[in-house]
Amino acid sequence: GRRSLGRAASRMRGFALALGLALGGIACAAPLMDWRIQTAAGQPPGTEVSLQTFNDSAWYAAQVPTTVLAALAAAGEYPALFEARNLESVDASRFTSPWWFRTCATVPVADALAPGAAATVTLKGVNYRADVFCNGDLVASKEDVVGTFAYHTIDITAQARRAALAASGASARLCIAAAVHRPYDVFWTRNATDLAIDFVDWSPDPPDGNVGLWQPAELVVGSPVRLEFAMARTSVTTEPAPSLVRRPAITGASVVLTVRATNVASSAAPPSPAAAAAAPSAVTGTVAFTLAGLGPAGGDLVCPGKQVTILPGRALDVTVDASTCPPLALNRSAAEALLWWPVGMGAPRLRALSAHFTPAAAAAAAGAAGAPVTASTSTRVGLRHVASDVDPNGSRRFFVNGAYFPVRGGGFAPDLLQRTSAPRRWAELLLARTAGLNALRFEGKFQSDELFDAMDELGIMALPGLCCCDAWQNWQLWGPEQERVAFRSVRDQLLRLRGRAS
Repeated sequence: GRRSLGRAASRMRGFALALGLALGGIACAAPLMDWRIQTAAGQPPGTEVSLQTFNDSAWYAAQVPTTVLAALAAAGEYPALFEARNLESVDASRFTSPWWFRTCATVPVADALAPGAAATVTLKGVNYRADVFCNGDLVASKEDVVGTFAYHTIDITAQARRAALAASGASARLCIAAAVHRPYDVFWTRNATDLAIDFVDWSPDPPDGNVGLWQPAELVVGSPVRLEFAMARTSVTTEPAPSLVRRPAITGASVVLTVRATNVASSAAPPSPAAAAAAPSAVTGTVAFTLAGLGPAGGDLVCPGKQVTILPGRALDVTVDASTCPPLALNRSAAEALLWWPVGMGAPRLRALSAHFTPAAAAAAAGAAGAPVTASTSTRVGLRHVASDVDPNGSRRFFVNGAYFPVRGGGFAPDLLQRTSAPRRWAELLLARTAGLNALRFEGKFQSDELFDAMDELGIMALPGLCCCDAWQNWQLWGPEQERVAFRSVRDQLLRLRGRAS
C-alpha cells in the first residue's frame, strides 16, 4: 500500500542521487530530497548537528522542497488545516526559532579527490535566511544565505576532500544542516523588512511564514565547471502586417544558443605559498550545443564547439549563432514549421537543447573522438520572438512572432503552504486554458520549474513579477541587505526564466 510506495519512492530517490554523483567526474546535479527537520530550540549547534554521527532519527521526515508547516502537515500533525478555523489555531510562536533541515549523501571518493575537483551544494529557495553547515563546519552564514528567490551555491570542496581522505571505501559521506529562519515583513514599524513571499490580501498568512527550503536543493561533486540556464533566443522577420488583427507572413528567423558557464572553484587567494600550487586556476575548454529538429532530415543539429576560458569564481554566457552554425538561420518554410506559438495561435512546439563542456587538457589527452565531457545541461526550448509597443492610448501591446497577442490572463495563487504536485498543476493549467485564458500572472510567487515546463507545453504565457503592497513595494525603507537581496533575487529569477518559451 502507501508504505510500500513510499519505500519504493525513497529507493528511487537514492538511486537518482547515486547516479548523479557517479558519472565519472561529470558535473551533474544530484537532487537532495530526503531531509529531517526539527526546531532548533533545545538542539545542539550546527557544528554537532552536521556531523555524520549525529542522530536525527527522532526528527520529522521531510521531502524538500517543502516549508516547515507543509512537512508537519504531511507528518499528520495538522490533518485538517483548511477546515473551520484550524489554520488560525496553529501556534505561530512555534516557528519563531529557526528550524534545522538536515540530510546526508554519499559521494565517490575518486570524484572528490580528482585534480581540480569542486563540490557545491545549491539551495534554490531558502525562506528566508540560513546558517549552513557541512560535516561540522560552518560553510555559509545567514548574512550571505538570505533571500527567498535567490540561488545560493555554497562551496563544500574542503569538506568533501576531507571526507574522501578519511573514507575507508570508494565513497565518502557528506552531511549538510541548515538552520532556516522565517521571514518578517514589518516595513511599517522598522527598517528591517524581509523581501519574501507575501499573500497580502489574497488569503490568511501561513502561520510559519512559509519558512523552509521551499525550492530544490542540489549537490554537485566533480568538475569545477557548471553549465546552466541554457536558452535559444529567436528573432523572427515578417512582411508588413496588413492590420493589427491579421497575422503577417513570416519570412525567416535566426536562433542564438546561449548557456551560462561558471567556474565554481574559489577565487580567494591561497593562504600560503605551499597552498598556491594546489589553488584553483582558470579552466579552458570547449562548449558545444545540440538542438533537436534543426539537423539533416529533422534530426539533431550539433553546432561546432566554442573555446572559452573561465576564471575561478567567475561566470560567462557562451553563445553560438548562424555565423558559426549556419543551420541556425531559418528560411520561411523552416521558420513556419519550427516556431513555438501560444495557445490559440498555433502549436506550442518544443525541442530539446543541450550544452556540453569538454576541458582542453582532457580533449588533447584523449583525442577528439574520445574527449570526456565534464559538464552538461539540457532543457526544452521553444523558438519564438516576443516584442511589445505602446499604442496611441498609452496601453502596452504584445506580439509573438510578429503577430498581435491579445492577453487574456488571470492571477495565479499557489497553495498556501507552497505544496505542489503534478495532478494539481495540470488540473489548474488545463482549467485555465479551457476557460479561454492564454496567460497567468505571478505576483511575487515564482513557482517550480515543473509549472513553467507545463506552461511551455500548453502554450500558456507567463507574466512574472514581484508583489505589491508589501516590502517589495516599499523600497524607500530598504537598507543595504534589502538592496542586495533584491538584486540577487531579480538576477537569479531572470536567469532561471530567460529560456522559457512561455
